[in-house]
Amino acid sequence: MFEPADGLYLPKPLTIFQKAIFPKEKADKRFNMYVQSHAFQRFKERVDTLEPTDHNLLFQYTFERNLKLVHFDKRDLFACLIADNCSIGYFTFLIRGDDIIINTFLPLVGDNTPEGKKLQKRLSLSREEIVFLGMDKISFFSRVDFDQIPELKQALIDSDIWKIKLALDDFYVEEDTADDYSPIDSAKTTFVKNYFEKREELYKTNE
Repeated sequence: MFEPADGLYLPKPLTIFQKAIFPKEKADKRFNMYVQSHAFQRFKERVDTLEPTDHNLLFQYTFERNLKLVHFDKRDLFACLIADNCSIGYFTFLIRGDDIIINTFLPLVGDNTPEGKKLQKRLSLSREEIVFLGMDKISFFSRVDFDQIPELKQALIDSDIWKIKLALDDFYVEEDTADDYSPIDSAKTTFVKNYFEKREELYKTNE
């Protein structure tokens, strides 16, 4: 990974202080940063409402300006922040000597993230269901009218995932000036609503 040119300096390899990972490490020691192509591809797939330029900027800011380490389930994750204290997912990484290797991007709703684990306790969604519904992509949170699916809305609120929806709403207000513009997709909303209703019926039948 590289820090881009800024008008005064040429591009240079991106490094981060090792104290950001290990607080007891020497102050001047740094890790070199590498990213596997798979990780960036997963990031683009799951952060699907942004343009390529925004992908690059958000990816850069995550490791250069907004570095935030989150400890969860005996592992460390880099939070990808879209707003103040609002993560849209997490990067996993490996450490090999003096190198950090970013190896994938986790959507917020998976049970391998702090918020996703809370969501699983409420809804017990399988990974296959999450992908089928499109919940692993941030477009889900802007396209669905959650007022029509109160159980899902409350679960997202209780698991601290709802803030993604609010951050995306603010983004669309800034980007689109038309008073009647809305990213809500009625067909997508109906699809998700029907799925949860049928799922609830099935659970009641099996009780």
